[in-house]
Amino acid sequence: MPHLTRFIDYLLPARCLLCDLTVTGPDCICAGCRGDLPQLPAGCRRCALPLPGDADICGACLQRPPAFARTLAPFTFMPPVDTLIHAYKYRRQLAAGALLGQLLAQHLRRAYADDQLPEWLLPVPLHWRRLLLRGFNQAALLAAQLGRELALPVVDGCRRRVHTPPQAGVERQRRRRNLRGAFTLRCDPAHRHVAIVDDVVTTTSTVAELAGLLAAAGARRVDIWCIARTLQSY
Repeated sequence: MPHLTRFIDYLLPARCLLCDLTVTGPDCICAGCRGDLPQLPAGCRRCALPLPGDADICGACLQRPPAFARTLAPFTFMPPVDTLIHAYKYRRQLAAGALLGQLLAQHLRRAYADDQLPEWLLPVPLHWRRLLLRGFNQAALLAAQLGRELALPVVDGCRRRVHTPPQAGVERQRRRRNLRGAFTLRCDPAHRHVAIVDDVVTTTSTVAELAGLLAAAGARRVDIWCIARTLQSY
């Protein structure tokens, strides 16, 4: 079987998803483009925003501790990562999603080298109207890939009962109002360590709403996993 795979790779070489250069190996990205991916600087353990110096928690998270313990993201939401995410979400380029999931899994293995992995992965749900329009839930596909890569169960344990408007560009307080009561749980997370999975975290409003539900239902710890974190504050 490995010989057949090598033969197919020889006949049909892969192309870098960003620059179209021929690539070898399992990743659909060349070394040059991979080096250009914007790494998220070390920052607040809870919300992942970059911090000056050696601080571990930002002032906002100290003042109002969120219901989640840790946010993990390998990249900043800027070119060319945003290009790959948009290609995945809006143009159904599943190869871009698979690549990003692979890179996130590599980041998570390093991040949890001295920590316990979660027991459950819970993808951020889409409302049925948006799911019907898009055709798939990118967070669910990402969670399924991470579950396979890290040998963790994925729990379809949350429903989005309110069809909120698109949140891109909406300021933080309005996002929170839009999302209040938007989700319901259909699982029992009591005493569980759960990771909420999404593609991008912008203001943390969505994941904070979900984490609050999980914590109220008795979850022992909630972490946030995403491909990219935005650095803007709305």
